[in-house]
Amino acid sequence: RIALSAGVREMQDDAVRFALLCAAPRLLDADKSRCEAKDSTAAVFSSATFDEGWRYLAVQELVPDIKKNDPDLFVLILNDWIRNYARMIVVFSLHSGTMTSESAIGYLVESLHMSRDDAEHEVLVASVSPAVAYPAISMILIEEMIKNVSYVFGYGKPQEELMKLLRESGDLPLSMIVPKTRSA
Repeated sequence: RIALSAGVREMQDDAVRFALLCAAPRLLDADKSRCEAKDSTAAVFSSATFDEGWRYLAVQELVPDIKKNDPDLFVLILNDWIRNYARMIVVFSLHSGTMTSESAIGYLVESLHMSRDDAEHEVLVASVSPAVAYPAISMILIEEMIKNVSYVFGYGKPQEELMKLLRESGDLPLSMIVPKTRSA
């Protein structure tokens, strides 16, 4: 166990490693502007999906080694990914009117085995901040780009080719990079 600082609860080693792993891509270039979008809404969406996309791609690259060497950390990563997808489903369903708050709470309790209080909090956040869907949207975009790059470059190391393409694309949002991966 690691004590973080006075007044902060102790965290398990695997939880600390997971937090550091998630923060690492952002720390590499924390001051860089992620998008040159013309309006603030597009800039926020593009920046958030760009950061989350890089985080997912970086973590995904490490997953085979983590799975083999640190099963507790691997479980935390999988749980994070599953929670991100569940949040996206709740955001889209609430905002499109296909799910009530009560059914969203039930969905989270059942699918993520959350307590009702935690599920109520998640639903409240999803109802006022659709941005909680950004991580899963980014994961979907990255998976689509990996698939596209695999078709163009073969199935050897598509993540490496995608990382190279992302670096070359500068501040473009992920949604604008996806078409480039089809003809890379």
